Amino acid sequence: MAFARKSSFSVAEQNISLLCAAVSHPARLRIMSRISAAKRDGVAFAELCSGIDLHYSTISQHLKYLRDMKLITSKQRGVTTVHMVHPHMTEAVRLLHCMIAAAGEEPSIITSETNLKALSRVDHLVDDNPATEVQG
Repeated sequence: MAFARKSSFSVAEQNISLLCAAVSHPARLRIMSRISAAKRDGVAFAELCSGIDLHYSTISQHLKYLRDMKLITSKQRGVTTVHMVHPHMTEAVRLLHCMIAAAGEEPSIITSETNLKALSRVDHLVDDNPATEVQG
């Protein structure tokens, strides 16, 4: 099996691949979804933790992983740390939310007109007919 060089893929393809690998853990998927649903101001750590049934240290470890992967950025605002999507990952995150919506979930980010337009671009990829089960 031949392996392609990373340079043979577009930046968008590399970003989407990185994002998919990072959100392969359900906790990171929820964290990314919440961070990306926040407006440009980002989301504070305490707000991010509410509704996620994990210990603060576990959420903090997932945030560090997402920061190390350059998917999010974090800034200190007074005594609060605010997290936001890294600017170069904006389009990849929109695609992620389109994939979540196609799977039957309704992430809160799919509310703006821009994101609805992005979703409509991939609507044709979603098959309205459920797959037929094969019985053996």
